[in-house]
Amino acid sequence: MEHALHTHAHALHTARLPPLPRHPHRHAAAAQGAAPPAAQLFLSSGLASGLRDYHSFQVIEEVPLASLPSDRGRLLACVPHGIVPYGVMLLWLEVLRQGRLLGGLGASVLFRLPLLRQFLGAIGIEPATPRALAAKLRVPGSDTFLVPGGIAEMFLNDPDLEVVQIATRKGFCKHALRAGACVCPVYIFGQTQLFYTLGGRAQELLRRLSRYARVSLVPFVGRSWLSPFVPLQRPLTAVIGRPLNVHMPPVPSPTPEQIDALHAQFCSELRRLFDEHKASHPGFAHKTLHFEDDDTDELRADEVRALEAQRERRQLEEFHLFPSRL
Repeated sequence: MEHALHTHAHALHTARLPPLPRHPHRHAAAAQGAAPPAAQLFLSSGLASGLRDYHSFQVIEEVPLASLPSDRGRLLACVPHGIVPYGVMLLWLEVLRQGRLLGGLGASVLFRLPLLRQFLGAIGIEPATPRALAAKLRVPGSDTFLVPGGIAEMFLNDPDLEVVQIATRKGFCKHALRAGACVCPVYIFGQTQLFYTLGGRAQELLRRLSRYARVSLVPFVGRSWLSPFVPLQRPLTAVIGRPLNVHMPPVPSPTPEQIDALHAQFCSELRRLFDEHKASHPGFAHKTLHFEDDDTDELRADEVRALEAQRERRQLEEFHLFPSRL
């Protein structure tokens, strides 16, 4: 069932996603490019549908991607990263299901792992280098997925406090200006709720070790200690906000002022996106979106009370061989 909502004169389309097609290549007439065979195989398998249903995954498009200009690339900048970005993966699969030409960029460190490197390459994911991003944004009609916060945002993961690493991440804005690409802010509600992690001094020590080793050292556990990579069964909602830098010509050499202006627009739109849609996702109505340079010690009194109550409830579940949500 589909609903039509309206926010500030923009059509809002939200619906529980229809069943995935068993043979996505049959819908290639409207496609702008063929997906890698491995991605098509995964999409047509029961794994994609099972993961989507497991998280009750939904997509909200304030402005449908199909309505954006097809003569330029589009950058879907997704936050937060979380421990494992399952929400970004599910959104990528949904765009793929629509038969769109798309690309994805992942942290370069992931491509140092033999088996993971082959898997990511087979489904069309490339290392997140400036050169790769610039090339993808220049492909007309393509949708490129990027998580600006990267692996560093894993250390900000807190099931009770939404903090994203975006205040100092401006490189994606520079490349979007150079390519004349649209920039769509995307917030994945529930992405920080999928795993238990360490906090406090232990987390800070691991953060320093990770910087030294140039690899992320974040111990985590999902549904149980026996299956740490299986996430908790929490709902996920991807909200795609209003596009920025639309109908703008490429800027071969953007100035710092132009980059800062687009970045400020992105941050402002991200906050608006979060505030307008948080009430529709379970457990988020009282929350506030924080950037990494915000002083989270000065929270509102009501947010502090809700935060303490949530953490008390969470202590009953953490660090058990079989958490209560099995």
